[in-house]
Amino acid sequence: MKLRVIITLTLVSMLILAAQVWGEDSLTASKGYNWSSFFGKPFFANSNTLVLVHSTPLIQGVQLPSYKSPKKALMLSALLPGAGELYAKSRLKSLVFFSIEVAAWVSYVYFYKDGKRQEDQYINYADQNWSREVWENWWNIVPEDEKKTTFASETLPDTKTQQYYEMIGKYDKFNAGWNDVQWTTWQEGYKNTSGRRLYYMDLRYWSNRALKYATAATMIVLANHVISALDAAWTAHRHNQSQAPVAIQLRYVQWEGQPQMVAELTLKW
Repeated sequence: MKLRVIITLTLVSMLILAAQVWGEDSLTASKGYNWSSFFGKPFFANSNTLVLVHSTPLIQGVQLPSYKSPKKALMLSALLPGAGELYAKSRLKSLVFFSIEVAAWVSYVYFYKDGKRQEDQYINYADQNWSREVWENWWNIVPEDEKKTTFASETLPDTKTQQYYEMIGKYDKFNAGWNDVQWTTWQEGYKNTSGRRLYYMDLRYWSNRALKYATAATMIVLANHVISALDAAWTAHRHNQSQAPVAIQLRYVQWEGQPQMVAELTLKW
């Protein structure tokens, strides 16, 4: 009851002040009133409008029962997308962000496992069908001038690293090491197409594609956390505005051909 009385008295004071500047061309310049200091930060005034939009309590020490903290909403959604929206009473957006989170993680697990499975497959296939010893035998018969010109840029690692498995399929220089290549001259080992090498490249392609999809899923997860956190803070802010107990607006309207100032007052109990 006391809260209603205080709010009512405050509104009456506002209307009295509004009446004192009725008909002036500028609210901010009229009669020297400092609207910002009188109304406080939730108010703003320009040449023809004075607006109150309260997202926090009008009375010091009194908080609206439905007030939602934007900071809390932001932190909740930063931890779990959709949680802040649910806290701010936006169930639909909460469901959307949470669904994206679940879908992104499910996609990551699926594509990561699939990529690693195919990676193991192409590694085993290469170990069975490509021989470093055979390739070195071919390399030893390649003329030195050809080694320096045609094959100068590719050097195979000594250990079976990721680069090792990439190079034996990617570069023609290592074609002779595949066990389906028949060669007696260095040109044949270089130019004769290996079907097993082509199949190996397909295995690598599908593995790499799946792992790229897994990486993309992690980027979606990160973006979902950031966007959901920002949206949750905004949703809480909008919720508080919609729950504001009072709103007043002064504006000019045309009345009998003359501009007149009218007051609009909204109360929520």
